[in-house]
Amino acid sequence: MRIIFWTFSHLPDLGGFQWSTFRLARALKELGHEPLFLTGTTQASEFDSVVDAIRISAANVPDWTMKSGRWLLENHHRFDVVHAIDLFYKAIGEQVGFLLDADLPAVIKIPTQGYVPRLITDCELKHKFRLIDAIIALNNGIKTELLEIGVKPERIYAIPNGIDSREFIPASDKTAAKKLLAFPRHKITVLYAGRFVQRKRIDVLLEAAKSLPKTVQLVLVGSGFEMRDSVERELIQLASRIPNARIVKAIPNILAYYQASDINVLLSEREGQSNSILEGMACGLPTIATDIPGISETVHAEVEGILVKVGDIEGTEKALLRLILSQDLRIKMGDAGRNRILREFDIRIIAQRYENLYREIITKNKEGGRVR
Repeated sequence: MRIIFWTFSHLPDLGGFQWSTFRLARALKELGHEPLFLTGTTQASEFDSVVDAIRISAANVPDWTMKSGRWLLENHHRFDVVHAIDLFYKAIGEQVGFLLDADLPAVIKIPTQGYVPRLITDCELKHKFRLIDAIIALNNGIKTELLEIGVKPERIYAIPNGIDSREFIPASDKTAAKKLLAFPRHKITVLYAGRFVQRKRIDVLLEAAKSLPKTVQLVLVGSGFEMRDSVERELIQLASRIPNARIVKAIPNILAYYQASDINVLLSEREGQSNSILEGMACGLPTIATDIPGISETVHAEVEGILVKVGDIEGTEKALLRLILSQDLRIKMGDAGRNRILREFDIRIIAQRYENLYREIITKNKEGGRVR
């Protein structure tokens, strides 16, 4: 199959949904398919050697949506399916219009809860959106939002993000992994890996970490600050009051940080499905995370990790102490997480599910099953 991944940005960054898309495209290529990114990313990257890209420069997202959409219409005959990644903010109407006009089976993935009710608002757009062949809901909360705007259940597909379990593996020697990053080998390392944005509630983690033992190191790893300046300053000031906390803004290899850490933490207010949790689980780390859709469906409470309420500083502190004080519990939950990745979230399993989905909607279109 020849598959267009239509997304403004295709350069994978830490914690971004582009990573899951790139992994999927790579796995589909291994299965013999021909994925191509139709993107607004203008600079070349190391990933171009793996997956081809058509780059269309534009002044902004609406401008790029129009230009790339016209390219889609002109070249649709070269492809079998179009897979849109994310909703194109401020250009959703045009995006949906091009998907319906391209005469291709169309898939669109909703990466985060809250997007649909905020962005799919007027009646005409809701009507058009309901005509997309397949909509990927990463969690039950997103599925509920789609049902509430009238999307038929048979057009909603629950396919999670995937992780390459051959790439993300537990450290064979934890002491050596810590030494590589100059981590104190006798300290328990608590890791946050993801975007530095407000909805991730890094402030809760920092508050909970204030009273942790001196035998604990807190490491915050991100691809760059995206908060408002005042919020960024507040985060840095809060972290500075924790002696064993460090912030890493850019890194060449996130895998090394997972392998050198002992506990993985994510306290988001909302998620689609967290790549950082999948990555940590694949590396054998126990998880502490918020009990919200997209996380509770990935981490079973008291199996692969510990779930807490959003904004619960005390609950987070207690969860951290449980894992810090019990190596056996860390190992037990870490092993369970790794095994769950192998069973359910390995990217080759996910790619096969997408392959089946693409074939299903292609067949429906050929048989006249498309209702537009």
